[in-house]
Amino acid sequence: MLRGWDTSKTAGWFVARIQSTAPSAADLKKTPSANCVIKYPQSITKEKTLNNTSEAFELSANNHGVDQWWVLVKKL
Repeated sequence: MLRGWDTSKTAGWFVARIQSTAPSAADLKKTPSANCVIKYPQSITKEKTLNNTSEAFELSANNHGVDQWWVLVKKL
């Protein structure tokens, strides 16, 4: 997937992979709407602030699309 970022430290679209579809209690405390955990692989993500980091995230139609926060990328 591609995950959009727009913060003072990180901006742009970055490759992330779904690591789990079962967020932990700690993940859900930080992001109550999360339905998965995504990870930014260092081998693909060249943004130092994201390399090898994981985050709880909500993958839904509400936040999907290029004008939102994520898009699904399929390998051809």
